[in-house]
This record gives sequence, C-alpha cells and structure tokens, in this order.
Amino acid sequence: MESIIKNMKKNIPNQITVLSPAKLNLFLQIVGKRQDGYHNLQTVFQLLDFGDKMSFKLNNNSGQITLRCNNTDLQYQDNIIYKAVAELNKVAKSNFGCDIYLEKTIPIGGGMGGGSSNAATTLLVLNKLWQLNLNYDTLLNIGSNLGADVPIFINGNNCFAEGIGEKLTPIKLPEYWYLIVAPNIQLNTGKMFASDDLIKNSTPVDINTAIKSNKNCFELAVKKSSNIIEQEIKLLNEASVDSVTPAAITGSGACFFTKFKTQSDAESARSYFINHKTSSSYCVIAKGCDKSLLHKEYIL
Repeated sequence: MESIIKNMKKNIPNQITVLSPAKLNLFLQIVGKRQDGYHNLQTVFQLLDFGDKMSFKLNNNSGQITLRCNNTDLQYQDNIIYKAVAELNKVAKSNFGCDIYLEKTIPIGGGMGGGSSNAATTLLVLNKLWQLNLNYDTLLNIGSNLGADVPIFINGNNCFAEGIGEKLTPIKLPEYWYLIVAPNIQLNTGKMFASDDLIKNSTPVDINTAIKSNKNCFELAVKKSSNIIEQEIKLLNEASVDSVTPAAITGSGACFFTKFKTQSDAESARSYFINHKTSSSYCVIAKGCDKSLLHKEYIL
C-alpha cells in the first residue's frame, strides 16, 4: 500500500481541499409513484457557489477511513461519506485509505443537498486521488444507489431532472443571486412525503415550463408543519421587494429563498429580514453557478 501511495504522489498531490456545493430546487413537483415505492418527480436544480469544505488526505493504512467534522454529530459510521467510500472501493475492487475533514456549512435537513453533495464530492475526488479512472456512468450508478440527489452533484451542471432524480438534462440558467433563509428547524422528509397536503400526481411539464416556474409541491405541507416557517416566508417576501420571483421552498424544506439580479439587492433584503425576524434563523447569500465549482476547479 505504501508503494502505491508513493507512486500516486509523483503525479498528483496526496491531499486537497475542495468545495462541496449546495443546490436549490427552483421547481419541484411529483408526477407519480413507482412500483418500488419511490416517487417520480420533475425538478430544476440550481448549483451554488456556497457549500461545505471537504479536505482529503491519502494515508498509508490500507482501507482505513477517518472522518472528522466541525459538527461532531456527523462523525458517525453511518454517515453517507463512509458509504460513498465503501461503495467506491467495492466497485473499483480497491482497498485504499483516506483521512477526510468536513467543514459543514450547508444547513442540515434544509433541502439544499448537503449530504448528497458530500457523497458525490467524495466519489469524484477519491476517483482522482486514488487514480481509479472510473468513468462518469460508473460514478453516476454508484451515486444513484447512495441517494436521489447524488447524481446532480456528480454531473456538475444545472439540470432538469426526472425519474427519481437520475434522468438529467443539462440546462442554462440566469446567474441570479439568492437570499436563502435557514430556519432553526429540521423537517422529516418522510413526514413531508406522507402529508395529505402534498400533491403527488401533477401533470408533467416540459423543460421550458419548469424553468419559468417556481412551483414546489411541498410548500403547503412545509408551511403547515411550522408557523415559524410560514411567518418567515411572508417576512422574506416583504423584505424582497426587488426579487425576481416570490419566496420558494427548496427540496422538501425547511430552507426557502428569493432570487435577485444583483448582489446589492440581495444584501438589502437580507438586512431588512435580519432586522425584523424574531426567530434564530439565519441568512446566506449565494450566487448561482453555470457549473459546479468543484468541476470547474478540480474535476475538469
């Protein structure tokens, strides 16, 4: 194992720090249920210049994976990062080791894809660090087995997604600035899917219709689950007088957002929101990207 690591070091660095990007769902609807129990959906994924930082360092211990995080609650063995490493070693028939540090910034359970992004980032980075040379389709297949949102982060482009999220069509989106509110609330995805207020048989739309819409089928269920979220969505709309569209939910909640043509408009709305909010929620301003910064700076 040590000789392999030494050979790797001749060609690439033995450690690297990258951005594990967040996403927003600019449009989301369920169009039916599959026989396997999963739901078919349609969604528009927008990648952001905001996310977690992940550091990877090769080690000389065969198969040993360590994970440290600024949030110690995420350092458990069932973390999706461990699962991603295990699946990668299994498919590649390898047994490499790595020390991983995760600086968690993406809100947990907020609908911004944090865990899925971490898993995809792990697959993409270790495929290069370990020089496995697995192709895109293989990585996509591994990612699909880990979670429905993992493929979008492996793809690295803004996409219109169908199926359970695995059918991806790259799209061009305007580079808006997003003001994202993260309430200090985590919503259970299973409960959101079980809500009587969730429409699960929407009529499928084409890509252009989806891009022009800001519909999210979870909005009513999310609002009814928390008075705080409902009140703060109203406050965000009040603050966002210059926004392109009204406030919308991302994923199945709990985060919500508005979008702006300029950073200064987003900052003005953030100031108003912060000065008038009564809860412990916090705000993030992020810019939409045409391609994942991970892909721009490291993968390609």
